[in-house]
Amino acid sequence: MQYDIKKIQEQIKTNGYFVLKNERTIELANGARQEYRDSFNKLPLRKGGFSYSELQKTSIRKKNISSANGVGESYPQVLQTVYYPTVVGLPNLKQIFDLEIEIKNQAVNMPADFGNDPKRDQWWNASRVHHYPCGGGFMVQHRDTHFPNIMGQPRYIQVLFLMSEKGKDFHTGGGFIYDLSDRYIDIEEEFGFGTMFFFDGRIAHGVKDVDPLDDFSLDSTKGRMAALTTLYQYRE
Repeated sequence: MQYDIKKIQEQIKTNGYFVLKNERTIELANGARQEYRDSFNKLPLRKGGFSYSELQKTSIRKKNISSANGVGESYPQVLQTVYYPTVVGLPNLKQIFDLEIEIKNQAVNMPADFGNDPKRDQWWNASRVHHYPCGGGFMVQHRDTHFPNIMGQPRYIQVLFLMSEKGKDFHTGGGFIYDLSDRYIDIEEEFGFGTMFFFDGRIAHGVKDVDPLDDFSLDSTKGRMAALTTLYQYRE
């Protein structure tokens, strides 16, 4: 897929975000949503944490219902996450994760494959899907400060790939940001399904309550879904 790193860098610097969406990303979103649902139905909900070596053997599905998230910051959230290893047999999700890693790294002037070799880099790319269930899944408005500080980066680029359709998979709520002009943007309404959304993690962002009047269930594949990768420190 073609993209212009300089344009991405310039728009993030100017606006706080960049949008990549075309026929190919929409095609990937359709395939990835089905792959996610198929894998979701085969995974038990895990209790507790996990190690990097465990993740290389199997995908891991866990809930995130608290204000503690393991990344040095505290903000309330209600969602579940499926972490993926090499994503064998899931070609659409793999292409999305690979693109996110490649573009995100280059946007902050790092090697395109940084995080793919944890022993070399001391960081690893945590590729996963955040799933905010209908019935009140959310993430409170916040700014990312932990990783920029420990990595010493002037900008910390986050990337989300929107895998759910507002009006079909869920109806109210969803992801939002405030751009560098302090303009509120509902990214589901303004950009929508199949969008690869890059933004400076230090700007305010979050996920508003997803269909809060519906029954809540961690077993349903309905809700708001987004694929993302984040660098985690390598520890064994």
